[in-house]
Amino acid sequence: MTRYIVGAGVVIVIAAAAAWWSMMPEDKTDASHSIPVAAPAETQSPSPQQQAALPPADQHVDPMVAAALTERAIGRPDAPVTIVEYASMTCPHCAAFHNEQFEALKERYIDTGKVRLVFQNFILNTVDLRASMMARCAPDGQFFGLVKVLFRSQGNWARSTDPVAELAKLGRLAGIDEKTFEACMSSEPLIDGLVKLREQGSAAGVISTPTFVINGERVVGGHTIDELAAIIDPLLKN
Repeated sequence: MTRYIVGAGVVIVIAAAAAWWSMMPEDKTDASHSIPVAAPAETQSPSPQQQAALPPADQHVDPMVAAALTERAIGRPDAPVTIVEYASMTCPHCAAFHNEQFEALKERYIDTGKVRLVFQNFILNTVDLRASMMARCAPDGQFFGLVKVLFRSQGNWARSTDPVAELAKLGRLAGIDEKTFEACMSSEPLIDGLVKLREQGSAAGVISTPTFVINGERVVGGHTIDELAAIIDPLLKN
């Protein structure tokens, strides 16, 4: 069995992770179904943050890594409101938001062209790192669909004795074959890039997940669609 080891110097495990895992409810969601295809509005394009996460210009950049570190966003690029969501794949509160509130946000604001949402991985632990790597190695247009399944089945793979093996199973449903999965999990530049994104989030004042930055205003913690609407609607009137 292949062993995946985080490169030296990459220290991302936080003390709260153990407490979260002990309190994480078991998820009974059946993860055997196919990964839903993301909405056509899903885009993958470089942002200043993602560009900064790539190796220096004078170094060769693996096309897989470059693609994996491009910005993950849905919604019209010229939407009047931009939400940057900082999330961890092993965060129960992030899962609750995506499982209970995200579809309402998408239907009310993203699909109507009012909001563009940028998903920013904020790595909290090594299992989170592996799940984030796998999601970012998904084929074009599959990222948000795979994130949805990962959050719905979080209690299964995140608490597994072999989470990487469970992630590989989910990856296959999204079209990530064994060769691609192996290359993804062993990519030190991808690890370094995701850790840099975490560092950029910390520099921007993010200390917990989920955190939303809505047109520059930081909103901490999970919120209902009505609570988010109270922030978004006034911005649409300006």
